[in-house]
Amino acid sequence: DSVSQELGEKYGGIFEAHLQMLQDSRLRSELEEMIRQRHYSPEYAVSRTLRRYAQVFQRLESEYLAERANDIFDIEKRLLRHLLGRRREGISHLSSPVLVLAHNLTPSETVNLDRRFVRGFVTEIGGPGGHTAIVAEGLEIPAVVGTGLFLTEVSGGDQVIIDGDNGLVILQPDEETLARYHHEVEEIRTLAVRLESLRDLPAETADKVPLKLFGNIEFPYEVDHCIDRGADGVGLYRTEFLYLGSETEPTEEVHFQAYSQ
Repeated sequence: DSVSQELGEKYGGIFEAHLQMLQDSRLRSELEEMIRQRHYSPEYAVSRTLRRYAQVFQRLESEYLAERANDIFDIEKRLLRHLLGRRREGISHLSSPVLVLAHNLTPSETVNLDRRFVRGFVTEIGGPGGHTAIVAEGLEIPAVVGTGLFLTEVSGGDQVIIDGDNGLVILQPDEETLARYHHEVEEIRTLAVRLESLRDLPAETADKVPLKLFGNIEFPYEVDHCIDRGADGVGLYRTEFLYLGSETEPTEEVHFQAYSQ
């Protein structure tokens, strides 16, 4: 509920789906059978069962659906934390702006990032259609996911640039690169202020002919941002993300699930 209140129903729905899975009668029966009949510990039963479900998603040809495995790992991690009596992991000690560089971030870890200090994040695995990327978009945190292995090349305190627009991560940038990006940031801020002042004005030509403004989107979750910025609808929906990483053409059902969002 707190996610829905802060980011909207679309993003809260990600975690509502997590809750629905935990309430699934089949999952509960499997866990109960492992614990009562096989005498497995609750922790082992949770890991074994949920990882089997995750493997099913990972084997799917659609990259969009395969990335749902990360949601199952997220559920497993949180259940184990409760079973073992461990406090929720987080970056709670921050007192100054940082960038988070990690092998992976689950959706729940992403939504709990302290936006006062976390200015962006990079992960070695993941994809643009995964729920971690979707949550980052909702939080408006710059992010680059699925870079491949890079953590061995960086240390705490290093200067790093995250260029979310172009999917670039620049380690130890030189002075010229820093100056260029500082200039770009100032231009973006200036433009954002100017556009904000125009958002609620009627869209019309100089001779008062009304116009409709439509946004271009690549992922379903971008609809919210179009609406927030005054768009009347979607003019172009680029659905190539359904094909990325898939060796076969996405089925009608895959398309339907994406459009339904």
